[in-house]
Amino acid sequence: MRAGRLAYLEVKLGITDQQRPAWNTYVQEIKAAGEPLKKLCDNPPKLDGQADATAILGEREKVMTAMLDSLKLARAATEKLQPSLTAEQKTTLANATRRMMHRGPGFRGHEAGMRHRDPAAAPGPGAPAAPAPR
Repeated sequence: MRAGRLAYLEVKLGITDQQRPAWNTYVQEIKAAGEPLKKLCDNPPKLDGQADATAILGEREKVMTAMLDSLKLARAATEKLQPSLTAEQKTTLANATRRMMHRGPGFRGHEAGMRHRDPAAAPGPGAPAAPAPR
């Protein structure tokens, strides 16, 4: 999760001085939760346009495993934070989490980090056609 989102959420939740230690732990753990995906983003798959289906699926499996690992860490961090929140804060956190999950996994280091494509590969289904040469 990006630092800006965490800062916004802190303000939106109205974290009190009494809640600060739990919040600080949450922030550290949420940032750490993004590491599995960040590592993958830092070393994107190096598939060429000739990669076979097994290699492509293997790379996708790595991405999805990293996403699941990140999600599990974020859930654990959230489970630790929630007891320190008021009922209203819990609702605000749940709503923010819903919005974040609707947009896609928000616990990764780079928001669009996993959108690496091999330029030599054919466009996927539904992709816009390449412009006609002039």
